[in-house]
Amino acid sequence: MDIYDKAILLAALDSEYCQLSHGPFDTRENHKAVDFLVCPLGYREGEGVEVQVRELTIPICSDCADGLHDEEWTLLYCLNCLASQWILRPISRLRYRHNLIWLGSCPHCAETFGGISFNEPASLHSTCH
Repeated sequence: MDIYDKAILLAALDSEYCQLSHGPFDTRENHKAVDFLVCPLGYREGEGVEVQVRELTIPICSDCADGLHDEEWTLLYCLNCLASQWILRPISRLRYRHNLIWLGSCPHCAETFGGISFNEPASLHSTCH
């Protein structure tokens, strides 16, 4: 993402709300977006180098941005149906090591598993620290 795309996204934050799950009884309109989570999607080879085709941008609130850097939380995000779920690592049956796990599909939207990919906190979003 170049600097112009980042500026356009940040200018649009005034009208955006967090698109991540905050629980089953919470509405997204209660959480004003402060940044975007960016997921690179698709690659093609161009002149011997892999070139990113497009990016998925997800508005996130300050609580979610903090959660992405908290070692007690893991965010699962389905790229197929755009559902998200927070996992509290200390009480989880599974041992998660990543802050963010991108799912190719999830049990809610597909009968077959679509794969996973990971991000480390430093590369998650455009402006949050």
